[in-house]
Amino acid sequence: MSTYCPLPWIHLATHPQGDVSLCCRVDFNEGQGMAYDRIHPVGRHFYNLNSDNIDKTLNSESFRNVRLQMLNSEKPVACAGCYKDEDLGLVSKRMRENKIFNLSYDDLKNRTGANGEIKPRIQYAELRLGNLCNLKCRTCNPNSSSKWNAEYGKMQGDLDFVRKYDLQTDFSWAEDEVFWNDFLVHANDLQLLFVNGGEPTLITQHWVFLQKLIDLGVSGNIEIKYNINTTYLPENAFDIWKKFKKVFIGASVDDLERRNSYIRHGANWNSILKNLTLMRDAGVGLAIEQTVSVYNVFYLDEMERFCDDLKIGYGLNFVYDPDYLSLKCLPESVKPKVISKLKGRLSERWFNEVSSHLSVPQDARLWSQFKKYNHYLDKSRQESYKDVFIDFYQILQSEGL
Repeated sequence: MSTYCPLPWIHLATHPQGDVSLCCRVDFNEGQGMAYDRIHPVGRHFYNLNSDNIDKTLNSESFRNVRLQMLNSEKPVACAGCYKDEDLGLVSKRMRENKIFNLSYDDLKNRTGANGEIKPRIQYAELRLGNLCNLKCRTCNPNSSSKWNAEYGKMQGDLDFVRKYDLQTDFSWAEDEVFWNDFLVHANDLQLLFVNGGEPTLITQHWVFLQKLIDLGVSGNIEIKYNINTTYLPENAFDIWKKFKKVFIGASVDDLERRNSYIRHGANWNSILKNLTLMRDAGVGLAIEQTVSVYNVFYLDEMERFCDDLKIGYGLNFVYDPDYLSLKCLPESVKPKVISKLKGRLSERWFNEVSSHLSVPQDARLWSQFKKYNHYLDKSRQESYKDVFIDFYQILQSEGL
């Protein structure tokens, strides 16, 4: 049976701190899906774009082994997620990528040396460009937002259940010309570019790189998909984007007005509304991709209606980590009230998905952690949950929560 996926041959997937993985779906447990070499007698060297070049990273020992396993019809452990999805009858990321890039087994075998080495031809890149950001969202962390550092440094000393982060991590690769010039070598092969952050609109070198693609005459072959917080757009953004084959913006907006500013601390609603309107009118693809958490689940129908009124797309992502902000922490007594509020108001597709998440039994430990975490940030930021989420807070109060 065929087990191959094109991504180990044609893909670059970076992470904010400069690490590189096979893709975003791999098993990250103990670094399984990352680019590394084994160091004898024990240990591993993990490749990092702060110090390693792209071609060497994509020919790391772990990546070479995955290619050889796939060509031998084996299922690499790092890719177990896709194979499990397929066993359940689901369409996996592996299946979708095979359909998009349409590379045969023989195509991939002919590109591959006896030891799994390839001459990289990057057709698809997912660039998570460091942690530079102008917001500190409650569902985020210092790995994805530089704004979090000072506050999180104190919080992880005060709350024993929050994940500990190394606040000295080097994220500078995303603004380093060395990386971008190294990546530019692959410009002629590039077809699909996914850009995330941090907040990628703040990364100056990213805009310089796009202009170089235009100057080389290859931009018309490339589609770009962004996740941005829509609080900031440089003046030349639209002039640059119109030179590309297609641009799609996934707008990270998690609620309306005051509620969004509470969840996504530092976000100005008037700036967001202005930029959403500018992007819609400029003709780029646009949808709000709302991150669903315990904060906003009660109000999802209002955001979908807002998107309908603005005539832009709408989609949902769900918080899984930290789990004390996920829907798993919502008390059982509250779930029927959330479902009752959304039923008939939220479109059937998203209502069914939310209902599926709410059907997972509550972990009571998580609700206590959520309250401690939220109270800590309210005090630190001089904000008040009960004054922003008024009607949902009243429901919590009525249940003695």
